[in-house]
Amino acid sequence: MTIFLLAMSNLMVHAQSVEGTLDKTAVEVKNNELLNLMLKIKNNSGETFSVVTELKTSLNLLTKNESQNILNAGDSAFMPLKVLIPANAKAGHKYQLTVTLKTKDNRIFDRDTCAIVIQKNRLVRLFVSGNDVLLRKDSDAFSIPLRLVNAGNTKESVSILASFPAAFNNYLEKIVKTELRPFTDTTIYYTRKNTKSLYRHGDFQINISGLYKDGNVFGMGTINVQTAKSTLSYTRQQNQARITMRFPAILRFPAAIYTALLNITSFRPAIKCCLPGENQASNLTLTLPHGREAVPGCY
Repeated sequence: MTIFLLAMSNLMVHAQSVEGTLDKTAVEVKNNELLNLMLKIKNNSGETFSVVTELKTSLNLLTKNESQNILNAGDSAFMPLKVLIPANAKAGHKYQLTVTLKTKDNRIFDRDTCAIVIQKNRLVRLFVSGNDVLLRKDSDAFSIPLRLVNAGNTKESVSILASFPAAFNNYLEKIVKTELRPFTDTTIYYTRKNTKSLYRHGDFQINISGLYKDGNVFGMGTINVQTAKSTLSYTRQQNQARITMRFPAILRFPAAIYTALLNITSFRPAIKCCLPGENQASNLTLTLPHGREAVPGCY
């Protein structure tokens, strides 16, 4: 009993002689933030002490976890502490920095702590890869990868929707509803079989939207759908617009007749395409049936 009381008395003396105080007892920080704290060490006694400072935390401590200072009677010392908050520190997890002042033989002078709280960071991104689709027939299907990146520090419940244009009565389709863990990268596939209705409409866009559980949008993208039918129609229209035949009034005939003449062996002209409004003459001579020559011009 006597030994116990002497030990307690000795501890009390040490506790009263040297004190350590952090300038903050609780802080709220963000990922990748550098936390700066200040530790004040004061020797309240009339003796000189060699004080060992020990730091403990599960975060990235940039200050030495153990150092030693000699304090004369009545002196004070200030020690800056730096803690780097990791990029993958999760919101809601409790972190703590503990400072212990002690002697070389581990007799404790004082102890102080700082509670560290990570702020919630909501950050989900949506990427639509390979968003150009060509449907060659009405039985084709397409599969588009959708990449979901949760760069935030909290778990998120999200939904991915596909919306079609007015020609499809603004049809809305739910692709997936899923939960994303913090700091994860996930790829899902939007697969859809072509139908006669889709193929008949030709070119159109499908809008992809990513929504949080509360309905807020975190990302958007588009899928451009094109059918072989619409591509062929577009090519024909372009050719019709660009190929213009101009002959003198005495030798003017419709393009349909000219097309038929192309199939005649003796009619093999070299053709120069002119845009409407151009007036460029060429020295081409067309040999027509019965030995008749066309007047040079733009063909």
